[in-house]
Amino acid sequence: MVSDMVTESQFKALADACTDATAKALAELRVERQRLAEQHRAQMAEIESRFASLSKGDKPRYRVRALTARTTL
Repeated sequence: MVSDMVTESQFKALADACTDATAKALAELRVERQRLAEQHRAQMAEIESRFASLSKGDKPRYRVRALTARTTL
């Protein structure tokens, strides 16, 4: 039974380690959120730019490739 007991200092060390790990994980999430927000802004700017060029009468330059399906009877 005694081996299952945790001293106050062990509990505090564990709590501190959990707090540190949580803080590190939150910091990593903030960095990732910032990266994704910047990526989103860049993508939205690209989309807005494309729409602006379309509204000026420019024709989009997309190539369409014809797909053919062959069936055997």
